Amino acid sequence: ISGIEIGVDQTWSPTLRVLAPADALGSDSGHLGLTITLDSDPENYSSYASLPVEANRTRGLSLRGPDGTASSSGFGLIGGGADAWVLVQNLGNAAETPVVQVGGTPWGDTDGDGQTDNVVSLYDLDGNSLPALSLSAGEVKLVTARLNVPSDADLGDSVSTQMTMCVGSGEEEECTTISLSFG
Repeated sequence: ISGIEIGVDQTWSPTLRVLAPADALGSDSGHLGLTITLDSDPENYSSYASLPVEANRTRGLSLRGPDGTASSSGFGLIGGGADAWVLVQNLGNAAETPVVQVGGTPWGDTDGDGQTDNVVSLYDLDGNSLPALSLSAGEVKLVTARLNVPSDADLGDSVSTQMTMCVGSGEEEECTTISLSFG
């Protein structure tokens, strides 16, 4: 833009329209450099501003069991692990590392010392433990939530708990929950 004339004690309020590319991720950002110069004396009257530009970020997670609902059941042998399948989908347009929270179960204290030593843990389909889960924009991962079946469990025993995953923080936090049962 050039040739704008601003009168004495007047303001100029330009409107800038920035269009992000269709494949922009919610984590993409940049800046727009803006230089304002007095044409008649550019050496003495010039100002520069850097305006931040960010793509609109969307957030969300979907947790689904094998039947498409927000529940999954895992079955295992006494003394072994019970695996409940969970489909985790990042509904947002930027990479996320969800925070996982799982409630306790009556099977949590396996050695009777009053401490929880048997917790629900996440695994990939190759059986590798997932201490942290990372999802790119729109990514879907199939994982298992595993709980060990105590050796003193009776045939037919089962326990239930809830697993919640959250992305973002504060007012931008989005959480979703799935019900898990193990037997």
